Amino acid sequence: MIEVAPSLVAVIGTLLGATLVYVFQSRLSARQVDEARRDRRREDYVDAATALASAVSTLIQSEYDRAKSRFQGIEGEQRDRARRDVYDKRTLTRSATFRLQLVGSPIEDGHLVLDAEELIRLCRSISTDSATPADADVRKRAADDALAALIGDAHRRVNEI
Repeated sequence: MIEVAPSLVAVIGTLLGATLVYVFQSRLSARQVDEARRDRRREDYVDAATALASAVSTLIQSEYDRAKSRFQGIEGEQRDRARRDVYDKRTLTRSATFRLQLVGSPIEDGHLVLDAEELIRLCRSISTDSATPADADVRKRAADDALAALIGDAHRRVNEI
């Protein structure tokens, strides 16, 4: 019996050591998977927010250019081109908003999506509601400020993910 005890202790020690290694490696592996998933989610969110900010930025300029062409009395094909360009950019901006909505969290990002929709309406007002070039300038600055606020909110959200 005395000769068996050291062997039994060695076997039990080896099994206990292997079990502990398995448990620790499993936890480490799960943590790494969670971190990789979180990093991927953050990357997807940054891509979606960047696409939205870029789309809004180009929409603001297109709406402003369309307003300027109206104030300059430009008619015909050139004005139609500006109108179609604005419609295309609004569609791209809405698509970017949908992407952010899909990538983000409905609870934490709901206000961001609503702010983006309001920003699209604000951009639209540059070309449709401006009575004078000065009014268009004021609306453009308001849209630029709203875009900066949207980017700030997205930045804060990225840091939370």
